[in-house]
Formats: sequence, structure tokens, C-alpha cells
Amino acid sequence: MNESMNVKLACGNQTKVSYLSDLSDLSTMLGNFGNRALWVADSNTANLFKRLPPTNIIISAGEKSKTL
Repeated sequence: MNESMNVKLACGNQTKVSYLSDLSDLSTMLGNFGNRALWVADSNTANLFKRLPPTNIIISAGEKSKTL
């Protein structure tokens, strides 16, 4: 599933949130943002990256951790 939507943050600003189905899609999309992107991954997926950018959040693996 590749999907993007605009989300209003608590501070009132808007940002784009994207849900991507595989790592090649992620790599392609984030290459355009550089350090302006916040990476959110579960602990299993985070292990697939050699290096994560400094702005990242790692959540516990499992479906219970993936609800908004």
C-alpha cells in the first residue's frame, strides 16, 4: 500500500504523512527530503537499515504498536 495524506499537527501546522509498502519506495521518496524527514519504523524494520537518520522514532514490533 502506497498512500499519502496531509495531517494537521498539534501546533497547527500541516505535514504530509506517507505509508509505503516496501523499502525501495521508501528510499526513493526520502531521498527527496534529505534531513527534513522523520522516520518512524518498528524494531524489526529498523534493523534492515545500516544507518538511520538522526530524526527517527522506533516503536515496538507488532500490530498493536501501529495504531494512530
